[in-house]
Amino acid sequence: MISQSTSLIDPADIHALCSDGTLAKGVHLAQSNAVLRLQILDDIITAQVRGTNTYRVQLQLKPTLSGYCSCPAAGYQSFCKHAVAVAMCANGDIEQNPNSEHEQIRNYFIEQGQDAILEQLLDLLSRDEQQWQRILAKIQLSKNSGSFGELKKWITKALPKRKIWDWNEVDHYFQFAEEQLDTLFNLSENLDVEQQWKLINYVVERLNMVLENIDDSNGERFGIEGMINEKMPALFAQLNWCEEEKAQWLLAGISSNKFDFFPSITKGFEQYWCTNPHFLHLCQEAIEQTTVTEQNRWTLEKYAQPLIKTATSWQEIVHIKQKIAFNCRDYLNIVELYLDNDEALEAEYWLAKAQKIAKGFEQKNCAEMQIKLCVALGEIDRAWRLANRLFASQLDYSSYQTLVRFKEHHNIQDDDFLNRIEQMLIANHKEPNRFAMHQKSVLVKFYIEQKQWDKACDWVAQHETDIDVLLKLADSIVNDKPNTSLDYYLRVVKAHIGQSNNDSYATAITLLQNIESMLACHPVQLSRFYDEVVLLTKNYKRKRNMLKLLQQHYGSVLQHSQ
Repeated sequence: MISQSTSLIDPADIHALCSDGTLAKGVHLAQSNAVLRLQILDDIITAQVRGTNTYRVQLQLKPTLSGYCSCPAAGYQSFCKHAVAVAMCANGDIEQNPNSEHEQIRNYFIEQGQDAILEQLLDLLSRDEQQWQRILAKIQLSKNSGSFGELKKWITKALPKRKIWDWNEVDHYFQFAEEQLDTLFNLSENLDVEQQWKLINYVVERLNMVLENIDDSNGERFGIEGMINEKMPALFAQLNWCEEEKAQWLLAGISSNKFDFFPSITKGFEQYWCTNPHFLHLCQEAIEQTTVTEQNRWTLEKYAQPLIKTATSWQEIVHIKQKIAFNCRDYLNIVELYLDNDEALEAEYWLAKAQKIAKGFEQKNCAEMQIKLCVALGEIDRAWRLANRLFASQLDYSSYQTLVRFKEHHNIQDDDFLNRIEQMLIANHKEPNRFAMHQKSVLVKFYIEQKQWDKACDWVAQHETDIDVLLKLADSIVNDKPNTSLDYYLRVVKAHIGQSNNDSYATAITLLQNIESMLACHPVQLSRFYDEVVLLTKNYKRKRNMLKLLQQHYGSVLQHSQ
């Protein structure tokens, strides 16, 4: 299957984003040769996947794995089966299924004579006007002499101006365009490099022009963008330009706002600019001669990226960041750099600048940095007071854990610590309009950590609790409070069934199996569990797919109850 040591994507990350059923379907697609035009560029993976239609998939590897697909299921799934298939194929270790439908049809055609295959192909094409026209276009292109003027005309034909809002029409539009451009790029290789360069720039211009009137919120153009991202840097390397000319083009490309889409200079062209001193000098010159404003700060940040990438010391990086610093985030980045390099006094100056303009969430970031600064200055008692004050302003579990780690790391002696935290969390819940949804289970998590099971159960009995926290509590108390643990599991099971989709039904069954296993040493509660399963079949008999799963897994229990 997948090699853990050489995988581009950690299989555990894929599994974390989808259900077991979606994972299995994605593996099946990958094994069935359904993934087409797979391209990997830096931390972006693009591909097409054959399904009910041909869907476009884009995976983002950093900062964490995420997926986009043009299929309908992607609207309610974090990672659909098509995204799974692409991820699996990107890892490169999927074995083809010899019994897949793809292989069965392939073997069938191998057994047919050439004439029989041609007749079947023509019959299929005659029923699909779009495919018929695509083949005709390929034929005409194959007869093309491949002159610059003719290829430019074909690019215009491949990307015609239209107003398209229906996602299915958009999908067909870009599929056809991508096929045509793929052929055109191959034909253009007979031209000299300068003409190829002009053509690829015309494709960029034309693509941006047609996107003005096409609703491509599903990203159907990603395939074409991937082709441009791959071909344009390769052509750039072949251009017979001097280093100064290339530097000027790179600088214009890095700062241009002319197009919505343009290949990333900092990523796609890195191997060229990192060895071009003229380009780096131009970036440095632009930063030194420009006063940073709200309007130009993003452009200056783009100029800074290559300089930071090629810097040979942290002092160089600080100098660049100081030149383009404009907002609180920029100042805090500088503070972080100084603290990382044991320059606390310099950090203090830049922190003061950040605090002066901080608003909203930025004030929390400044407070966190102030604590780090106090530690760097050896002011541990002050840092502890500030850390407690910061927790009091947040009162979430993550802030509590941060406080605990600080206390342990610096060996803080605070005998009233746990009691104070508990009372603050209780008081916070009583204050109206302060207890945000993401904080509703903080106190339960606190009690679980302290193994104060009775307090946790008392709180859960009267307050809404997150599902994952409720399950954690149920698992912790199952031996001492099996009835209560079963109650918690049933609450979660019913919540999943109420979502009325097959993935949630499958999760509900898994949860039932988990608590059934844990109650094996508690025969009284296990008997009650089976009674509850019977009640579930009666209460949710209209949810036919759920009922089918219950009958599949607990058929003998249900028959016995009749």
